[in-house]
Order: sequence, then C-alpha cells, then structure tokens
Amino acid sequence: LTSSFNRMLVHLKASEASLRESEEKYRFLFDNGPCPIFVIDADTMMILDVNERAAHDYGYTKDELLEMSFADLGRYRDREKTVTQLQQIFTSDVALLPVLQHKRKDGSIFMVNYQARLCRYRNRPAVIAAVWDVTEKLEKHTRLIQTGKMATLGEMATGIAHELNQPLNIVRLGCNYLTKKINSGQSLSQE
Repeated sequence: LTSSFNRMLVHLKASEASLRESEEKYRFLFDNGPCPIFVIDADTMMILDVNERAAHDYGYTKDELLEMSFADLGRYRDREKTVTQLQQIFTSDVALLPVLQHKRKDGSIFMVNYQARLCRYRNRPAVIAAVWDVTEKLEKHTRLIQTGKMATLGEMATGIAHELNQPLNIVRLGCNYLTKKINSGQSLSQE
C-alpha cells in the first residue's frame, strides 16, 4: 500500500510539474506574441485576458483593458459592426475580419486588421483575436495609388500639351512668316 501511495505521489508531482511547465509555456507564448492578443467573452464581448503587447500598443493598463468590451476599442459608430463580425465566427471556425479603426487611450486612431477564432476559455465560450496595426501598410498603399494617379495625370498632360502644341506651331510659323514679310516691306496679297 505504501509503495502504491508513493507511486501515486510521484505521478501526481510529475503531473503538477508538467502542468506548471505547460502553463509557463502558454503564458510565455501569449505574453510575448508579436501582436496584441485578446481573449473575448463570446456572449458579452468583454475582454477576459490580453497580452502585454495589447496593453503597450493601445496605451491602457491590462486592468483597464479587462474592464472594457472589445467593441470599446473601436470608434463608437463601429461598435455594432465589431460585434456582428465577431458573432460571424460562431458560424465558421476562423474569421479574418476586415480593417477597422481602433483608438488608443490617448485618442489617436489607427487601422487594424484582426483574425479571430472561437474557443473555450475557463469553461465558457470565448473568442481569441490576434490584432495587427495596418495603418502604415494602408498609408503606403494609398501613397502608391496617389503616385500612380499622378503619373497617369502627367502622361495625360504631356499628351494634351503635345496635341495642342502641333496646331500652335503651325500658327506660330504662319505668324513668323507674316512678320518677316511686313518687316522687309513686302506687300501681302489678300490670299
């Protein structure tokens, strides 16, 4: 009986060590992820957990974020849209959601894209969302489009200038001819 008890005790300690190692690994990956990660209650959309990157990027403390709804991070007019998009996950496994505007604690706005997945967190349905800032990417894309538009506009202006220059050159040549005739004292025929 004592050896059986000792084996159970050794097995229990090994299980506890394995569980502790697994928790440390999870916490390491969660907290050191390259982008903000949110765990969101599937029913209330309240934030249940966040990583350090989320607190850093949004400018809130972790405790402040845990008192907020995920929809609170967006603009007021986008709250319903955010909730609707997150609820779409209930019909599919993973969703890559469209770009939204989020705001930092200081009120500055930035564009985000996020991918979310339905999961269970502490025995209740939850959504885990990985968020990344796409503001710079969208600004570069916008500048690229503007550059393309300006290049096209330049080409059009060059073409129009060329088309206008041809008849103007003919008029200028005619005027030069007439001016030379008048300056040399030659008479001009009516034709």
